[in-house]
Amino acid sequence: MIAVVLSGVTVAIAVLSMFARALIPVQDGLLSLIAQVGSNDTQWIWHLVVSAATIAVAVVLARRGQRTGALFLAILGLLDLKNRLSTAGRPLEMLTAAGPGNRADIWWVLIFAGLASWCWPGGSLRRAGRARWPS
Repeated sequence: MIAVVLSGVTVAIAVLSMFARALIPVQDGLLSLIAQVGSNDTQWIWHLVVSAATIAVAVVLARRGQRTGALFLAILGLLDLKNRLSTAGRPLEMLTAAGPGNRADIWWVLIFAGLASWCWPGGSLRRAGRARWPS
């Protein structure tokens, strides 16, 4: 999106630079900026930022009691985050690399271990179980 807007500005400056030669260095600077914004590493970082923002909005929605929107945004953000971090050459590549066994099992173990570690310190699962099924 940013590259599209910058390219439109660059085209406008290219037309204006036909009349004012002083704009040619500005056009060169914008073209180099477009090249940097369009690089794979910049796009990867941008996707991580957007995924983190999506998860943050999901947390805000969950705190306000809007479960449906929070669930949708959390799933969307976490799946994109997992996919971006586990592509070739990225930090979690080892979890999706080709090899023996089913790599989806690793993700399920990580999800349930994360849930257990999140719920364990406060004992919220035990309190919820006692409230629902008194002994």
